[in-house]
Formats: sequence, structure tokens, C-alpha cells
Amino acid sequence: MYIRLLENTEKYEAGKIAAFCFHMRVSDEEAEKKKEECLNNRDEQWGAFTDDGVLMGSIINNHYMARLCGQDVMCGGIGAVSTLPEYRRGGAVRGIFGELLKAARARGEVISLLYPFSHEFYRKFGYESATTGTCYETEPAVLKRFVFDGQAKMWQPGDPVTPYTELYNQWAEQWHLAFRRTDEQMNGQQMGKKPLRDRRFCWLLTPKEGGSPFAYVLADDVYHEPDAIMNVNEAAWTNAEGFRAVLGFLGRFGADYGTIRFMNMPTGIDLAALSGNAYGVSTKPARAQMLRVMNTEMLLRVMCRGRNAKFTISVTGDEQIAENNGIFRVAGDTVTAAENAVPDITADIRALARMACGDAEMAEILLRPDVTVTGAVSEMSKVFFRRNVYIGDHF
Repeated sequence: MYIRLLENTEKYEAGKIAAFCFHMRVSDEEAEKKKEECLNNRDEQWGAFTDDGVLMGSIINNHYMARLCGQDVMCGGIGAVSTLPEYRRGGAVRGIFGELLKAARARGEVISLLYPFSHEFYRKFGYESATTGTCYETEPAVLKRFVFDGQAKMWQPGDPVTPYTELYNQWAEQWHLAFRRTDEQMNGQQMGKKPLRDRRFCWLLTPKEGGSPFAYVLADDVYHEPDAIMNVNEAAWTNAEGFRAVLGFLGRFGADYGTIRFMNMPTGIDLAALSGNAYGVSTKPARAQMLRVMNTEMLLRVMCRGRNAKFTISVTGDEQIAENNGIFRVAGDTVTAAENAVPDITADIRALARMACGDAEMAEILLRPDVTVTGAVSEMSKVFFRRNVYIGDHF
């Protein structure tokens, strides 16, 4: 077996493997279109080959910029992890991760994210759970207390997506782990559909007095008996008035939908409480992504900046990126290697991922079996605490 980056001419074959593994139905016309698109594909895609040169499986590492403690860092988005059944349990995925993760660190990635089919499977590669949102379900009538009297404009294919992209990037500034987006990413991942064919609708909301848009709604229409369901995939706003406008606008849909689902509300927003009718809103965790630390020292520098914290941490257990293991001393904005120091905390690389994700307090971290603490808990609590988190991109 050998591992290497795929050439564009090989990415179509990798796509066929992914289509099989993810139960996709692909028409002949779609297959021909995909074959042409692969020739200009810019994705970083790795493959595992038999000694005879047969592609067994592949992984895509998508490139993003993410917000980490108010700063932009390079972030990988792992996707299309797939191996043909006849080659499974032969080490193809492990082999790819071994090369991909080292290359990603060298490229400058600080963190990496993925959507797991199994959390236990990806823990073998240094990833840990990072639940990042809440799904709320309610009826349109529950939102009637909110009023929207401005203008709503539905997006149509061919319309510019820049107003959505600009509004999203402004909104994303406040959320830990939120990605920055280009127009291409906004159009391809979030929009880019034919509304009446695909039943995906996007609205830009503007105040009554005019001016710049202050919110948008991206939603899927789901046929369901006896009443249809609206899945709000994403809503963004520039201020409190924009947030209330989103709810007020969705409250208009009582004649069209029996249920409104907010598929992934950022942490820190309790829609049940804000609705004024907590009994009328149900909740459940949304999208349990996993996070991996790609560069321990850089992560600590970013997270500790401006926190005025002082502690020593020993990181262990990283089998793929040996440089992540070691003892690091934090003193204000300075992070240095401290090989012979006595650590205040010893944490497995997966525990460090949980500490970095912004969805856990130190009180939870102290309960983990892969963490040992001897002191400086109050100092570490200045850095590792629960933040408002959002990830809305798919990869």
C-alpha cells in the first residue's frame, strides 16, 4: 500500500467510491458532469493505493479560515472519508490520515474538524467531540410575538450572493469556530439551488425604513403529512432587531407549515426562553462535529492571547503528529517548550481538543479519565471556558 495526493484525473474514481459509500444515486448525466468538473478540481484529496496501483479509498481535506477566540486561524475540514468494502480493515484510512495530518500541520492548520459516522472511530486519529449547536422545533404560531414589518426578498438563481456572504461574515465574527466564507462557498454550499425544483429558499431581510439588509434565512421545504416542515438551515443577523425580524418573518408561515425547525442554532441562544412559550419549543443537540488540535503550541498562543494566564501543560497521546506531544509553559501571551517542567495539567490530545472547542468548562475537563490536574485550575479557567460556538458549513 502507498499513500499520495490524487491527480485531478484520479478524482472522478475517488468520487465513485464516495458515492458508493454514502449511498448516493448518480445519473449518467450527473456522472459526465462530475467527470468534467474533476479536471478543474482544486480540492486537496489523498488516496490509498494497492501495490498494483488500484485506488482503495480517499479523503478530502477542505481548506477554511475559522474564528478561534476572536482570531482567524487555518482550519481543515475532513470530508468524503471512504474505502471500498473489499479493502476495509486494511489500514487505508489510517495510512491516509498519517500523511494528511502531517501535511496539514506543515501547511499551517491549527485545528481540524469533521462530521463523524462514529465518534469512537475518529478518536483513533486524535479527534474529540465538539457539539456546536442546538436544534429547536416549534410551530409558527409560537413566533407570533415577534414582528417583522420590513422587506423580504427571495433569492433566485443568477442573483448575487455577495449580500449574503457579507452579512454572514459580519455575523460570524462573534462565534467561536465559525468559518469565513467566500461567495463561491456561500453559493455552492449554502445556496446554489433552484428553489422550486429543490425546495430550498433563501430570503434577505431589510428594515422597513430601508438601508442595508440586517438578516437572512436559508431554509428547506420538507413534504410531510399532514403538515409540511420548514428546516431553517441557517439564519444570520447583524443586530438584535435583525434576530427578531427572522423570528417574525418565520411566524408568517402558519398557513404553509406545521413545524419550523431551526437545524443548528449557535450556542448561547436559548430560543425556548426567548419565545416566551418554553412548552411550545422542543430541543435536541445538533450536529456533533469532532475537533482535532493540529498544532499544540500555536493553539495555546491563540487561545491564551490577552488572558493573562500562567500554567504549565503536558500534552500526550498524539500518535500522528509527534510534535504536539510535550510540556508547554504559558505565561501571559508567551508559550514556550518546557521539557523538564512539572505540569499543572497532563492532558491527552483528545482532551485538549475538548478544551479548545469552546463547549466545555474546566469543571467538565477535570472529570475526564485522560486528564490529571495538580494545580492552577483558576489560571486555566481564564483560557478554557464555554464560549458561544457556531459551525454551519458542510464538508
